[in-house]
Amino acid sequence: MPKRPKLVSDGSKKSIAAIAEAYFEKGYESAKQAFDSIAPQYAPLPYSIIKAHQRSSVIRTDVDSRDNISYFYSGPPAQWEPPYSVLYVKFDPLLKKDYMAHSGEEILLPVKGNIQYGFFWSPGGKHSEREPPRRVLSPILKSPSIIRINPSIPHHTWATGKVEAEAWMIMRHMMDAASAITLDPWSNSRRSHSASRRATEEHLRNPSNYALYGWGIAEKIRLYRQRAALTLDQLAASADITPSFLSKIEASDCNVSIDVLIRIARALRMNLGDILPPKPWKNPYEITDLSNNPLFHHCEDLHHYVHIISWLLRNDPVAESDLKSPRGGMSSWIMHSGAAVFEIKYNGYNTRELLEEGSVLHLRNDSKISKITPLLDGYALEIIYSTDPK
Repeated sequence: MPKRPKLVSDGSKKSIAAIAEAYFEKGYESAKQAFDSIAPQYAPLPYSIIKAHQRSSVIRTDVDSRDNISYFYSGPPAQWEPPYSVLYVKFDPLLKKDYMAHSGEEILLPVKGNIQYGFFWSPGGKHSEREPPRRVLSPILKSPSIIRINPSIPHHTWATGKVEAEAWMIMRHMMDAASAITLDPWSNSRRSHSASRRATEEHLRNPSNYALYGWGIAEKIRLYRQRAALTLDQLAASADITPSFLSKIEASDCNVSIDVLIRIARALRMNLGDILPPKPWKNPYEITDLSNNPLFHHCEDLHHYVHIISWLLRNDPVAESDLKSPRGGMSSWIMHSGAAVFEIKYNGYNTRELLEEGSVLHLRNDSKISKITPLLDGYALEIIYSTDPK
């Protein structure tokens, strides 16, 4: 029988060595109890509520401070390793001149003021008369509308008019990690992220630059390379190209042959389908008026992992039979307006929580809502994350 390793304690009861000693001496449960006593904030909670005054300021990894957009995190606790972010966003009325693009999903629900998206996009095919990508504006958005965009298309967002606008934003990165979207405000990583994800209109008018940037090819190569822990030199050697050329590919600043893309994909063990763009949207966005269509359907042509359902809460309670249970994943509820009491089931227990306007409720996989009793008329937005993209 193998001997357990000899442990050398650093003299601290709050070190990893102390946890390991508890594990080898008394087993898993003892180690778990020791950890929970040291870091009670990481104990597995069945649900979490973030009220308006509890939002924390964060920075977007792909947004420049000159954009005058403020972000406040209202997403699930970090220890849950959430695959999506829930952000409360404030936009200044500043028309943008350049663009951002990122993989994944982005959904926006205006709360105050008017908001507009700008896209650098072309539908392609004969209808575009072979014209290059061009600026396309979404209709002006205001509550209670909701928009889902294709975030891989170069875009930007601002408040129209002369006053600030506010909105809820739900985002999922292709890495299914909230840290790929936002960082704490004291982080010094903003420059390295934002520099690689922004582009000017002049840059994007070059077809090869647009394809690498607007189709997400450059970002996918960079993310796959980083996930494989490969340096530029290592991947370049595997693909038989120079590191400087690979750097230009990741910066969307060159033309590249299909043969080179195939060699890069082979080196990264990446499906060639991940190199080419997804089936294009008929438009770079879709908009739904929540007052007319409570259920927000997703685009038929694309798969989504973040599913959105809007609930108009008035008078009568919403019973468990009317609610959709999370499909094997995390879920959240945003109280867009009004107030309601949510009854939560978890581990054989029932509890009630008041959600007022601006509050967000997050549920883990084994928790669910059994009843909603409206107190003030309003809208609630249910967010369901599922690994089934349909």
